Amino acid sequence: MPEAEPFAWHVVLVDYARDLFSPVGFEAERLAQAGASWHVYECRSGEEVLAVAREADIVVIQSVRPLLTRQVIAQLPRCRCLIRAGAGYDSLDYIAATEMGIMVCNAPTYCTDEVADHAIALLLACLRHIPRLDAAMRRGEYASRLAMPTRRLAGSTLGVIGLGRIGARMVERMRGWELRVLAYDPYASHERAAALGVELVPLERLLEESDFISIHCLLNEQTFHLLGREALARVKPGATIVTAS
Repeated sequence: MPEAEPFAWHVVLVDYARDLFSPVGFEAERLAQAGASWHVYECRSGEEVLAVAREADIVVIQSVRPLLTRQVIAQLPRCRCLIRAGAGYDSLDYIAATEMGIMVCNAPTYCTDEVADHAIALLLACLRHIPRLDAAMRRGEYASRLAMPTRRLAGSTLGVIGLGRIGARMVERMRGWELRVLAYDPYASHERAAALGVELVPLERLLEESDFISIHCLLNEQTFHLLGREALARVKPGATIVTAS
């Protein structure tokens, strides 16, 4: 029999978490068909990443741990592509990778519905004081006073910061709740906002008028501490802020 040809590409998943993610067997089969090998490790530090990925052509990261820093990427001489197996990519230094000529990819549609649903769940839990009522019940206390004040969603104002896939999906899911919806997103067009039935406004106005605020933006230099002391001072008393970013 002719000797099997060596794999052309060496692909490494560096931070697999077997307690959180499904088995990764199908990737090996698909990549083998494309002439690539697939290796899975459970790294939790930059040093561990370097120990297994120095010869990798493609490095995949699942979690939000900041494992792929500038220092680590600089020591991956064969790497041609970094892949974040999720929507956000702040767990890797994409600026450094770009400077080094390394392609960066993500999975922008990963868990869009699930994250939107989670944001709504957080909002409702806060609205109905579910965490503290649950804690009181587990202590054997009758604590109806902890359910106060009780507010209605209908007629309230929801402010959505970030009108990307997840923010827009949350808006779509909440259409039946009879809410007025404001949105802040410097990259969204008024046509997109109108199609979603929301009003695009400056951040200051959103903070001042919203009863509920949901944050859906990636972490970068522009969004770091977006809601700082001055911004939070604009929020109306009693407003609820949730983030699933």
